[in-house]
Amino acid sequence: MHEPKSLLFVDDDRLILGTLGQGLRDAGYSVALADSGKAALAFAESTAFDLAIVDVRMPVMSGIELAARLRDEHGIPSMFLSAFDDQRTVDMAIQEGGLGYVVKLVTVSKLIPAVEAALARAHDLKTLTDHAVNLKKALSANRITSVAIGVLMAELGLAEAEAFDHLRRLARNRRQKLEAVAEEVVMSLRPSSGEAGR
Repeated sequence: MHEPKSLLFVDDDRLILGTLGQGLRDAGYSVALADSGKAALAFAESTAFDLAIVDVRMPVMSGIELAARLRDEHGIPSMFLSAFDDQRTVDMAIQEGGLGYVVKLVTVSKLIPAVEAALARAHDLKTLTDHAVNLKKALSANRITSVAIGVLMAELGLAEAEAFDHLRRLARNRRQKLEAVAEEVVMSLRPSSGEAGR
């Protein structure tokens, strides 16, 4: 059985907060309610939410500022709920990475499809980010391996394929990852502090 999706619902209108919050709970979501940006950030300190639903215009801290902080400080994506549908507000929300924009007054039955779409988009973005991180790690490992092969070619007078085989044998014999052995080979080139002072 799947864990219920965890939502952080933020609105300074307690009637909307209570009504829609309960409706989302009835629909099977786990929902935390916050009536200010400060309260929302306090929740985010201790809970990993799948999505924040944020009112755009709130006193002290606007929903757009809050969404930016939730994303940057806690990795929580947001969608917006607002009584305003002017183009400037919508554009600002989109620029801050909003995954959806729903205009009040909205019923729970109309909010749920927007929440589901935002959750799906958040999942896709996380997958892309994870792929990018893994690709960066792989490229970094390939670079260090290429440098180590070059070092072995120069030091041992080997052809490229022979240097790669030599590196692979070292890794196998030491039961280490190829990039770890490659890093050792590259680091062995750096002069020690005694040599650097000569």
